[in-house]
Amino acid sequence: SFEFGVPPGAAPGTKLRVEVPQQVRERLAPPRPRAAPTAEEREVARAAAAAEREEGQVRTVLERLLRDVQRGVAREEAAAATAAAKAQQALLRAEAKRVEAEA
Repeated sequence: SFEFGVPPGAAPGTKLRVEVPQQVRERLAPPRPRAAPTAEEREVARAAAAAEREEGQVRTVLERLLRDVQRGVAREEAAAATAAAKAQQALLRAEAKRVEAEA
């Protein structure tokens, strides 16, 4: 046995009562078993999981649409740049023919 802080002159075997604050007891206590979720809690969890899945699906669809739009814009920009390059080429050819005709 271990006697801690027993006052001098106390009878051998005297036990010292130590009060442990409630907060300390709660922190040192083993965790309490969790109660099984209620039907309402299960339904809320199911709805939350379904909402997360739906949000993921919507995000995927939006990402695909954005990529398709970006590809379409890039395609349109490429087509416009090609048309501009062809027009520039035609102007240069016309200018070259005019210079040749003058010479």
